[in-house]
Amino acid sequence: MKVTYKMIDKELRLHARLLKYSIVPDKKRFELLIKFGNRLKIKSVEGYDTREHFIKSREKGRSIRVVVYKPVNSNKDIPGLLYMHGGGYIMGSPEQDHGVMKEFLLKRQCVIVSPEYRKSFDRPYPAAIHDCYDTLKWMIKNHEELGFRKDQLFTAGISAGGGLTAAINLMARDLGEINIAYQMPMYPMLDDQMTTDSMKNHDGPIWNEALSKYAWDLYLANSKETSCYAAPSRAESLENLPPLSTFVGSLDPFLDETLDYVKRLKQAGVSAECKVLEGAFHGFEVVNPKAKISIEAKTYILEQFNYAVNHYFKKQPDVNKAI
Repeated sequence: MKVTYKMIDKELRLHARLLKYSIVPDKKRFELLIKFGNRLKIKSVEGYDTREHFIKSREKGRSIRVVVYKPVNSNKDIPGLLYMHGGGYIMGSPEQDHGVMKEFLLKRQCVIVSPEYRKSFDRPYPAAIHDCYDTLKWMIKNHEELGFRKDQLFTAGISAGGGLTAAINLMARDLGEINIAYQMPMYPMLDDQMTTDSMKNHDGPIWNEALSKYAWDLYLANSKETSCYAAPSRAESLENLPPLSTFVGSLDPFLDETLDYVKRLKQAGVSAECKVLEGAFHGFEVVNPKAKISIEAKTYILEQFNYAVNHYFKKQPDVNKAI
């Protein structure tokens, strides 16, 4: 997909021009972006206690840093949301996506836990998914202290974080240790094969075909075969997964893989909804959150989240007592 400025929503065009070459498939450029991201500080949200924790990893001698947003006053009859930040599996931190998480926190009271999972420069797949699943286990084990109901465990993330969201749900389903009630993988990075029409020759701003190839090569560097836990589009079966809501821009390279995933979920009997925003490129609502199209996208996903809080519950299996 060749992307011209005329194709882009008018309120997004200036940002598209300014950010056209902000991210390129170059190690030094990513190292600079990573250094910048490491300087970000934890921000507070009114009505929430926000702090970092260091939780136990499956790997002996190491811990996982997680940022936790916990209501100051709560009756604990609220959902717990595992949120995974974006960054192409290469970069990023929970602090980077503070604005996204804040929207959920202010829409409906909840507990959010966001892990700083390992990145592909240092540790390719499966390090990131292991860190996210270990965080999920920690959430369930500590749900009373964290203050959320264990039958309302939700997952969400954008871009690569959306890919991890889909992967976590597949892993949880297959292992049978934890039940997830609802998932929101927003414009997710799902397909390492990169053969869709929306991905081929994509040259749009923020993220494109060249960056996708670079990111997948790094993430799958140690993989002889690609698992569905690395690239969820490879999953043979999407049955018995939690209900899903997502959105994606019509100019996003992940458009077709997102729509295909939603279609396959529906065919498998899973409730799945996707809103397509015409003229929107990858990450549009983050770079220009005040644009009408960004507000439309955020309003949609927040309403879906609100509906899920009222309607979606999933009892935990007895096996989680041993987690």
